[in-house]
Amino acid sequence: MNLEINGHKGYEKKANIGDHIIMVGGRIGKDGIHGATFSSEPLHEGSPVTAVQIGDPITQKRMMDFLLRARDRDLYSSITDNGAGGLSSSVGEMARDTNGALVFLDRAPLKYHGLAPWEYSSPRPRNA
Repeated sequence: MNLEINGHKGYEKKANIGDHIIMVGGRIGKDGIHGATFSSEPLHEGSPVTAVQIGDPITQKRMMDFLLRARDRDLYSSITDNGAGGLSSSVGEMARDTNGALVFLDRAPLKYHGLAPWEYSSPRPRNA
C-alpha cells in the first residue's frame, strides 16, 4: 500500500489558509436530513425507509475519478464528506485547521428551491 502521495503522507490531511472549499457530488436535498438520527438508532419495523439518501453510482464514479486525478496532481490538501452533519460538519472540520472559513450558502447546489440554509448546512435537531 502506498502511504505517500506526492511526498505527503496519504493518511494526513490539513486545510491551509487560502484554500478554497469545493463541493463535489450530488445536489443537496431534504432526503438526507434525518440521516444522523437514523444512523444512531437501532433498526425496527417502524424505521423510515426514506431516512437515508439513495446514491447515484454514475455521479459517484465520476467524482471518485476526479478526486484521484486531483490528488495525483496535488490540487487539494484536505478532503472530507458532508455525511449526516451537512456542510457545517464537513466545512467545520477543515475550518478548524485555519481558524474559520467563508462559505457562500447561496452557491450550494440544491435539488429543489425553498430549502432554508439550516436544512442543508447542518443536521436537524432531534426535537425539531
